[in-house]
Amino acid sequence: MKLELKIAHETGELQDAYQLRWTILRKPWQQPKGSEQDELEANSITVVAKARNQIVGTGRVHLATPGMGQIRYMAVADEEQGKGVGKQILCMLEAEINKRGA
Repeated sequence: MKLELKIAHETGELQDAYQLRWTILRKPWQQPKGSEQDELEANSITVVAKARNQIVGTGRVHLATPGMGQIRYMAVADEEQGKGVGKQILCMLEAEINKRGA
């Protein structure tokens, strides 16, 4: 599987990332749509992993305090779990937040 990792900027990519978050992280706990987002979205970096032109993984990082980032909302589609997708997302999130001094 060829995996493309990128920072999500486009509205469609972000919406697909939010949908994956909800499906993997919230729906199993009967949490409502919308609970997969919070007030820090606008100041965060969201990374998506795409395969076959679909988002199969996502993660988000934001500056929690000056010099320290917090990674949240890591989600990988069921069929892609165990293949290293999450590890690649994590590495990219760490690299991006390090560029910003954390």
